[in-house]
Amino acid sequence: MQSIVINRSSIVSERDIFATSSESELLAFYGSLFAIAAADGSIDIDELDLLFKTINLDKFSDSAKTQIQSYTGTPPSLSDCLQTLSQSEEPLRLGVMYFLINIAGANKTLHPGESEAVQSAKTLLAVSDLQIQAMQEFIADMKQIREAAPNKNQASASFNSAVSQLKNKGIPLDLIDPKGTTTNLSNPKINYSDESFWTQIKNFALTAGREVVEKALILY
Repeated sequence: MQSIVINRSSIVSERDIFATSSESELLAFYGSLFAIAAADGSIDIDELDLLFKTINLDKFSDSAKTQIQSYTGTPPSLSDCLQTLSQSEEPLRLGVMYFLINIAGANKTLHPGESEAVQSAKTLLAVSDLQIQAMQEFIADMKQIREAAPNKNQASASFNSAVSQLKNKGIPLDLIDPKGTTTNLSNPKINYSDESFWTQIKNFALTAGREVVEKALILY
Protein backbone atom coordinates (compact mmCIF):
# COMPACT_ATOMS: atom_id res chain seq x y z
CA MET A 1 0.00 0.00 0.00
CA GLN A 2 1.26 3.45 -0.87
CA SER A 3 2.99 5.36 1.89
CA ILE A 4 1.87 8.93 2.46
CA VAL A 5 4.28 11.51 3.80
CA ILE A 6 3.10 15.03 4.48
CA ASN A 7 5.67 17.79 4.00
CA ARG A 8 5.45 19.87 7.18
CA SER A 9 8.48 22.07 6.49
CA SER A 10 6.33 25.11 5.78
CA ILE A 11 4.49 24.92 9.12
CA VAL A 12 7.23 23.91 11.57
CA SER A 13 8.34 26.67 13.93
CA GLU A 14 11.51 26.97 15.98
CA ARG A 15 9.44 28.66 18.70
CA ASP A 16 7.34 25.62 19.51
CA ILE A 17 6.24 24.66 23.02
CA PHE A 18 9.08 22.18 23.48
CA ALA A 19 11.69 24.81 22.64
CA THR A 20 10.26 27.65 24.72
CA SER A 21 9.00 25.91 27.88
CA SER A 22 10.99 25.51 31.08
CA GLU A 23 12.13 22.13 32.36
CA SER A 24 9.57 22.26 35.17
CA GLU A 25 6.79 22.94 32.67
CA LEU A 26 7.89 20.08 30.44
CA LEU A 27 8.10 17.75 33.44
CA ALA A 28 4.51 18.67 34.23
CA PHE A 29 3.59 18.28 30.55
CA TYR A 30 4.94 14.73 30.31
CA GLY A 31 3.69 13.92 33.79
CA SER A 32 0.15 14.87 32.80
CA LEU A 33 0.34 12.54 29.79
CA PHE A 34 1.39 9.59 31.94
CA ALA A 35 -1.32 10.51 34.44
CA ILE A 36 -4.15 10.49 31.92
CA ALA A 37 -2.84 7.30 30.34
CA ALA A 38 -3.15 5.66 33.77
CA ALA A 39 -6.55 7.22 34.51
CA ASP A 40 -8.32 3.99 33.50
CA GLY A 41 -6.21 1.97 35.93
CA SER A 42 -3.22 1.10 33.74
CA ILE A 43 -1.10 2.33 30.84
CA ASP A 44 -1.69 0.12 27.81
CA ILE A 45 0.62 -0.46 24.86
CA ASP A 46 -1.10 1.99 22.48
CA GLU A 47 -0.82 4.77 25.04
CA LEU A 48 2.79 3.92 25.82
CA ASP A 49 3.64 3.85 22.12
CA LEU A 50 2.32 7.42 21.70
CA LEU A 51 4.09 8.52 24.88
CA PHE A 52 7.38 7.18 23.52
CA LYS A 53 6.87 9.13 20.30
CA THR A 54 6.12 12.33 22.20
CA ILE A 55 8.86 12.32 24.83
CA ASN A 56 12.27 13.78 24.08
CA LEU A 57 14.74 13.59 26.96
CA ASP A 58 17.73 15.11 25.17
CA LYS A 59 17.68 18.52 26.88
CA PHE A 60 16.66 17.37 30.36
CA SER A 61 18.94 17.31 33.37
CA ASP A 62 19.81 13.90 34.82
CA SER A 63 17.44 14.43 37.74
CA ALA A 64 14.59 15.35 35.39
CA LYS A 65 15.25 12.26 33.27
CA THR A 66 15.08 10.12 36.40
CA GLN A 67 11.80 11.75 37.35
CA ILE A 68 10.25 11.07 33.95
CA GLN A 69 11.49 7.48 34.08
CA SER A 70 9.66 7.04 37.38
CA TYR A 71 6.37 8.11 35.77
CA THR A 72 6.08 4.79 33.92
CA GLY A 73 5.83 2.88 37.18
CA THR A 74 4.20 5.61 39.26
CA PRO A 75 2.38 8.30 37.28
CA PRO A 76 2.15 11.66 39.06
CA SER A 77 -1.06 13.41 40.08
CA LEU A 78 -2.78 14.88 37.04
CA SER A 79 -4.15 17.71 39.15
CA ASP A 80 -0.68 18.64 40.42
CA CYS A 81 0.75 18.66 36.90
CA LEU A 82 -2.10 20.77 35.55
CA GLN A 83 -1.81 23.22 38.43
CA THR A 84 1.83 23.75 37.45
CA LEU A 85 0.77 24.39 33.86
CA SER A 86 -2.29 26.52 34.60
CA GLN A 87 -0.27 29.75 34.46
CA SER A 88 1.79 28.78 31.41
CA GLU A 89 1.54 30.54 28.06
CA GLU A 90 -1.51 29.64 25.98
CA PRO A 91 0.35 27.56 23.32
CA LEU A 92 1.68 25.23 26.02
CA ARG A 93 -1.73 24.90 27.67
CA LEU A 94 -3.31 24.13 24.30
CA GLY A 95 -0.54 21.64 23.56
CA VAL A 96 -1.10 19.82 26.84
CA MET A 97 -4.84 19.64 26.16
CA TYR A 98 -4.28 18.40 22.62
CA PHE A 99 -1.94 15.61 23.68
CA LEU A 100 -4.16 14.66 26.62
CA ILE A 101 -7.04 14.09 24.22
CA ASN A 102 -4.80 12.07 21.89
CA ILE A 103 -3.46 9.91 24.72
CA ALA A 104 -6.92 9.35 26.19
CA GLY A 105 -8.18 8.09 22.84
CA ALA A 106 -5.06 6.15 21.84
CA ASN A 107 -6.66 2.78 22.59
CA LYS A 108 -9.89 3.85 20.84
CA THR A 109 -11.98 3.72 24.02
CA LEU A 110 -12.59 6.56 26.47
CA HIS A 111 -12.77 5.27 30.03
CA PRO A 112 -14.92 7.32 32.48
CA GLY A 113 -11.75 8.15 34.41
CA GLU A 114 -10.14 9.51 31.25
CA SER A 115 -13.25 11.49 30.34
CA GLU A 116 -13.30 13.03 33.80
CA ALA A 117 -9.60 13.84 33.52
CA VAL A 118 -10.15 15.62 30.18
CA GLN A 119 -12.91 17.74 31.71
CA SER A 120 -10.71 18.61 34.69
CA ALA A 121 -7.88 19.58 32.35
CA LYS A 122 -10.18 21.80 30.31
CA THR A 123 -11.06 23.80 33.42
CA LEU A 124 -7.56 24.04 34.90
CA LEU A 125 -5.94 24.92 31.57
CA ALA A 126 -8.66 27.42 30.63
CA VAL A 127 -9.34 25.80 27.27
CA SER A 128 -12.72 26.62 25.72
CA ASP A 129 -15.37 24.12 24.66
CA LEU A 130 -14.96 25.40 21.10
CA GLN A 131 -11.22 24.63 21.17
CA ILE A 132 -11.84 21.18 22.66
CA GLN A 133 -14.33 20.44 19.90
CA ALA A 134 -11.86 21.66 17.27
CA MET A 135 -9.16 19.36 18.64
CA GLN A 136 -11.50 16.38 18.70
CA GLU A 137 -12.66 17.07 15.15
CA PHE A 138 -9.06 17.41 13.95
CA ILE A 139 -8.08 14.09 15.56
CA ALA A 140 -11.13 12.47 13.93
CA ASP A 141 -10.12 14.00 10.58
CA MET A 142 -6.62 12.53 10.91
CA LYS A 143 -8.12 9.10 11.59
CA GLN A 144 -10.38 9.40 8.56
CA ILE A 145 -7.47 10.44 6.30
CA ARG A 146 -5.40 7.47 7.47
CA GLU A 147 -8.19 4.96 7.06
CA ALA A 148 -9.19 6.27 3.64
CA ALA A 149 -5.56 5.88 2.50
CA PRO A 150 -5.88 8.41 -0.35
CA ASN A 151 -3.03 9.29 -2.67
CA LYS A 152 -0.39 11.81 -1.61
CA ASN A 153 -2.08 14.83 -3.21
CA GLN A 154 -5.45 14.00 -1.68
CA ALA A 155 -3.88 13.43 1.72
CA SER A 156 -1.98 16.73 1.54
CA ALA A 157 -5.11 18.65 0.62
CA SER A 158 -7.15 17.03 3.39
CA PHE A 159 -4.39 17.56 5.92
CA ASN A 160 -3.90 21.23 5.04
CA SER A 161 -7.64 21.84 5.21
CA ALA A 162 -7.85 20.23 8.65
CA VAL A 163 -4.85 22.22 9.92
CA SER A 164 -6.42 25.44 8.62
CA GLN A 165 -9.66 24.73 10.46
CA LEU A 166 -7.72 24.05 13.64
CA LYS A 167 -5.79 27.32 13.27
CA ASN A 168 -9.03 29.23 12.78
CA LYS A 169 -10.00 28.15 16.29
CA GLY A 170 -6.77 29.62 17.66
CA ILE A 171 -4.86 26.31 17.86
CA PRO A 172 -1.43 26.51 16.17
CA LEU A 173 -0.48 22.93 15.28
CA ASP A 174 3.05 23.97 14.30
CA LEU A 175 3.66 25.12 17.89
CA ILE A 176 1.94 22.35 19.82
CA ASP A 177 3.04 19.33 17.73
CA PRO A 178 6.10 20.45 15.76
CA LYS A 179 7.37 16.91 15.16
CA GLY A 180 4.06 15.75 13.69
CA THR A 181 3.80 13.07 16.37
CA THR A 182 0.03 12.84 16.05
CA THR A 183 -0.27 13.58 12.33
CA ASN A 184 2.02 11.04 10.67
CA LEU A 185 0.06 9.72 7.71
CA SER A 186 2.75 7.44 6.31
CA ASN A 187 0.97 4.45 7.81
CA PRO A 188 -2.75 4.39 6.82
CA LYS A 189 -3.56 2.31 9.87
CA ILE A 190 -3.75 3.88 13.30
CA ASN A 191 -3.32 0.55 15.02
CA TYR A 192 -0.19 -0.22 17.00
CA SER A 193 2.36 -2.38 15.14
CA ASP A 194 5.31 -4.53 16.17
CA GLU A 195 7.63 -2.47 13.98
CA SER A 196 6.70 0.86 15.58
CA PHE A 197 7.05 -0.61 19.07
CA TRP A 198 10.57 -1.92 18.53
CA THR A 199 11.60 1.28 16.76
CA GLN A 200 10.50 3.33 19.76
CA ILE A 201 12.19 0.96 22.21
CA LYS A 202 15.43 1.27 20.24
CA ASN A 203 15.26 5.08 20.15
CA PHE A 204 14.13 5.47 23.76
CA ALA A 205 16.06 2.78 25.61
CA LEU A 206 19.38 4.57 26.05
CA THR A 207 17.84 7.55 27.83
CA ALA A 208 14.74 5.97 29.34
CA GLY A 209 16.43 3.57 31.70
CA ARG A 210 15.79 -0.02 32.67
CA GLU A 211 12.51 0.55 34.54
CA VAL A 212 10.79 2.20 31.58
CA VAL A 213 11.97 -0.42 29.10
CA GLU A 214 10.95 -3.27 31.41
CA LYS A 215 7.49 -1.74 31.73
CA ALA A 216 7.22 -1.48 27.95
CA LEU A 217 8.28 -5.09 27.48
CA ILE A 218 5.78 -6.28 30.09
CA LEU A 219 2.98 -4.42 28.29
CA TYR A 220 4.18 -5.83 24.95
